[in-house]
Amino acid sequence: SGQKEVNPSMRMILVDWLIELFEELQLPSHALLAGVHAVDRYLSAVAVHKESLQLVGAVSLMLCSNNYCKLLAQDGDPPELRGLATADDVVYWTDNTYTIDEVTAMEAKLMISLGLGLGGVSSAYRSPLDYLIKFAALLPLTDEMLSVAHEILLRSTREYQLLRYEPSLLAATVLVIAVRSCLAQSATRAEQQRQRALDGPVASFADAGGEKEARGAALPAPHDADDSPDERTLYACTGHSVAEVRSCEAAFSEHAVVDSPLSCHSVASGLPRANKSICVHLIIRADSPLRARSKACSAR
Repeated sequence: SGQKEVNPSMRMILVDWLIELFEELQLPSHALLAGVHAVDRYLSAVAVHKESLQLVGAVSLMLCSNNYCKLLAQDGDPPELRGLATADDVVYWTDNTYTIDEVTAMEAKLMISLGLGLGGVSSAYRSPLDYLIKFAALLPLTDEMLSVAHEILLRSTREYQLLRYEPSLLAATVLVIAVRSCLAQSATRAEQQRQRALDGPVASFADAGGEKEARGAALPAPHDADDSPDERTLYACTGHSVAEVRSCEAAFSEHAVVDSPLSCHSVASGLPRANKSICVHLIIRADSPLRARSKACSAR
């Protein structure tokens, strides 16, 4: 709201460029999500000239990329392409638009503004992905549900209008959408399997007079969703009301973030890097002490 030169269209162009850079460098998808969030937090606090907008984006992505460990190159490894780890790299990827001094100065401004490097990041600067990680530790979610939720977050980065919602509400909303979508598709697949079992073996055994026995043996077990969280549990654990989540969900639909039914299988098979990165982040969910709180959430 305090920006005089930067508008939503410029932000969308910047995010598109960051996505291209993210793809070119094969960065982990959580670095992109954190980088875009850092851009938005900085723009919400500091007035930026339009000539400096690309610098803000590039340095934000550099800072967020450098927060994640990377193994040193070993003998025999192929030579790597230029990365995004230093001020010189930012100068390179911005086609020498900025100097090294300008890059280092922006890095200092971002770190001070966002509170980076001061023993952690306060809750005011936590991204939707941070909250998704927290919710995943509380709830019995499948890998498919997490992959779908992660994909929706990636889709939402371009939409300026979604910034009016709190990061925790965005995370709660994508989780509700993902769980609902995956449970619906699991039920559909189970029904299709049961129908195929009825139409296949049952017919052949019926010709031999064994229809009754075939029906009992051919049907697979019904889909068991007891281990999956219901929406009441989701709302309780995320701390947001049904009305809040539905309002945010309507905004997702309005801006075509979820413009068609999501396929859990296609998301899981089509986003290998996203799956790998989200699994690294969410590895805490299996043994986290936060897991014990899920029962308390369910009882609310």
